[in-house]
Amino acid sequence: MKKNIKAFLLALAVTGCTNGSNITVEGKVSLKGSEPHTYYVIKDKKTAKLYKIINAKRFNLPQNQTVKIEAKIIKNSNSPTLPPLIEIVKISK
Repeated sequence: MKKNIKAFLLALAVTGCTNGSNITVEGKVSLKGSEPHTYYVIKDKKTAKLYKIINAKRFNLPQNQTVKIEAKIIKNSNSPTLPPLIEIVKISK
């Protein structure tokens, strides 16, 4: 029983939440939603995963152009309809 608990805790620690970790994403930036609820997303070229950018207004992001960004994961999402929230740290075009 104790071995099972230790194995579970180890698995949880390894695969647990990645909030706060930095990632590098290269892909197209686009605007999603409808007024007044619009938001910027970036679609990763490699994985086709969408990330919602929470600080996009601080940067002059080009829409429908490929950019490479370094970002911090603010909130991870396991839902197929809600993208993970990221905060841009650095942009290289």
